[in-house]
Amino acid sequence: MKDYPLVSIITVNYNQFEFTVAMIESLSQLTYPNVEIIVVDNASTEDVLWDSIKSASVEIIYAERNLGFAGGNNLGIKKAKGKYLLFLNNDTTVVPDLLEPLVQFCENNSNVGAVGPQIVYADHPSRIQFSGSRLNRYTSQIKWMNLDLAVENHKDIVELSDLVHGAAMLVPTKVIKEVGMMSEEFFLLYEEFDWCERMKEAGYSLFYIGASKVFHKVSMTMKNSPIKSYYMTRNRILFIQRNFTGLQRYCSLLFVLLIGVPKSLFQLGLKREWKLIRVTLKGVFSHLKRKPVKEYPKKEFIQALK
Repeated sequence: MKDYPLVSIITVNYNQFEFTVAMIESLSQLTYPNVEIIVVDNASTEDVLWDSIKSASVEIIYAERNLGFAGGNNLGIKKAKGKYLLFLNNDTTVVPDLLEPLVQFCENNSNVGAVGPQIVYADHPSRIQFSGSRLNRYTSQIKWMNLDLAVENHKDIVELSDLVHGAAMLVPTKVIKEVGMMSEEFFLLYEEFDWCERMKEAGYSLFYIGASKVFHKVSMTMKNSPIKSYYMTRNRILFIQRNFTGLQRYCSLLFVLLIGVPKSLFQLGLKREWKLIRVTLKGVFSHLKRKPVKEYPKKEFIQALK
């Protein structure tokens, strides 16, 4: 590339200061020469030592309350100046040449809504978490593609993907100006999938770029938590309600309510996870009380990004 357009790297921190610092340290090794790093502290309740991070390329933004994953990232979007925005989970680390293949692909293809790199498990670097996906619109099930390939065999893969994983996704700013920011109705989980659907509806395509790589520690604070159980259930139904219509919506809701949820409840019952059973059921019934949430008008998106 002759030019290196500015890339704004946005991450959200909530009580994971050590992970965030490790991520920033890995970003300092990037070979891409034109980045800004925006850390949104989502009203952490633990002591965080942001003053210990001395770098002109890192900006810390403090949220007044916990805005969730979507709201935290949206706060970062409003401050970003880049032509491209890279959304990174704070429990990730990156390879030095992460950005070059992603940016170059976007520069050469005007119809890109978002691109995602190869994501591997940090504790098992030979195992792949994300390498492209297919969405079954009659069950809402997501199939992760190319998992059987060895990690080193992904460097030449560039292919369409139905969804891009929110742990690491690069989005052109022009796309956000058109489709808007993430929906804060989700708060946590599925918000990036909803965003991907809106990008596709606007005529953009999503891609997996195997030449880039990110290591992911995978939701360290949410493993087997009531929060994850609640939002995973609630937001899958919400995702269907917002993005599917007709027979696809009807079949997907039936699949979740008659197969997906009963299966989860049975597995939790075998483990005597009574609290997780309660919050899973709460997630199921929360959609009955759902009220439409006003999305940001297009003018507000554009104004926030100027």
